[in-house]
Amino acid sequence: MITSNSCWQNAYQYLFARCSEILAVDEKRAYAFKHETERLVTELKSSAQYVENKLDNIEEKSEHLLQGSQRIHDSLDLIGSHTQHVAQTAGHLEGHRFCVNSFTECL
Repeated sequence: MITSNSCWQNAYQYLFARCSEILAVDEKRAYAFKHETERLVTELKSSAQYVENKLDNIEEKSEHLLQGSQRIHDSLDLIGSHTQHVAQTAGHLEGHRFCVNSFTECL
């Protein structure tokens, strides 16, 4: 009976040893998973911050472009106004030239 008891004892010891090994491996996996998850979260936060900075930069440049476009639009409006004024002045000068020519012919 001692041998039988010893056989059971060896079997239980082996079983408990394997369970301990399995638990140790599971703990290592859990630790590795937690560590990898934390690393990925940190990397994701860093990427999000990078993207946010880039978007802020794009927004700032877009605002400058919009202001520049507005200045160009205003300049084109002013050029159009000046062109119209020059055309009116040229029309008046043509009328005056016609009068001067008529007056000169009369003399």
